[in-house]
Amino acid sequence: MKTGASRTRWPKPSNCCPAPFPPQAQTVEKEHGRIEDRKLWCIPIDPETLGLAGAAQLIRIERHVKHLRKGQVVKETTEVAYLATSLWVNEATPEQLL
Repeated sequence: MKTGASRTRWPKPSNCCPAPFPPQAQTVEKEHGRIEDRKLWCIPIDPETLGLAGAAQLIRIERHVKHLRKGQVVKETTEVAYLATSLWVNEATPEQLL
């Protein structure tokens, strides 16, 4: 090991890119013994900036799920997913992407 070398510690994905503004689309569904709240944020991008040919938008989806048993919440999970799509803003609305 080199002297002075350090390990890079990456932040947890949910803290990596917080979304400070209200979501552009949101759904709440109650099915199969769970309540799922989905929020979506998206921004148009230049494919060269991202280094991903064909990318037109960056998307952040946050899913908060409450698992129910006999009407009581027994488990809660939160997931954050980051995606890139080739659909331009005029081809897909935030609601369609969600």
